[in-house]
Amino acid sequence: MINYMKYSPRTIIFCAVSRYLDDPTNKKVMDQIWRKIPQQDRAFISILKQYFDFERMKDSPVLKDDIWIYNFLKYDWDNQKMQRTARLLVKYENEIIIPSEESYKVLTHLTLKPLKKNSLLPALVIKKAARKVALQKDQDNLHNPELNPESQTPESQK
Repeated sequence: MINYMKYSPRTIIFCAVSRYLDDPTNKKVMDQIWRKIPQQDRAFISILKQYFDFERMKDSPVLKDDIWIYNFLKYDWDNQKMQRTARLLVKYENEIIIPSEESYKVLTHLTLKPLKKNSLLPALVIKKAARKVALQKDQDNLHNPELNPESQTPESQK
C-alpha cells in the first residue's frame, strides 16, 4: 500500500526548517518565496539554502525526527519533483505533523483566512503545534521504562 502525504512536501520541509530560523530570517524567506514563486522544487530548496544550512538538522536538530528531512534531501531526493509518496517525508508527516493536526485546525480557524492551494502559511502554524507534540513524545519516551533503558532500575534490567 502506498502512503500519500496530506500536505505538500514543500510545506513539510518549510515547517521543519522554520523551527530553526529566527523571526526576521523567517520573514525574509517567506518574502523570497512569495516574490519568486518557485515552480520547481529545486528552486524552492535553493531559496531555503540561502538562509539555512541543512547540515544543522543533522548536527544539532531541534527535534530528533528532523534528521528524516535531512536524509530525504541528502540521499532520497534527486533534485527533481518531490513526490507525495517520499517515505521519509510521509513518516515525518505521520509522526510529527498529523498528531498536531487538531492544534493546527484550531489555530488555523482562529488566525488564518482561507488559504490558496499549496500555501506555505500552514507551515507557520504547524511548526508550533508539531514542536509541542514532538517534545511531548520525547517526554513520554523518557518516562516509559520500555523505551528508555536509562530510566530502568538495576532490578528491572535482570
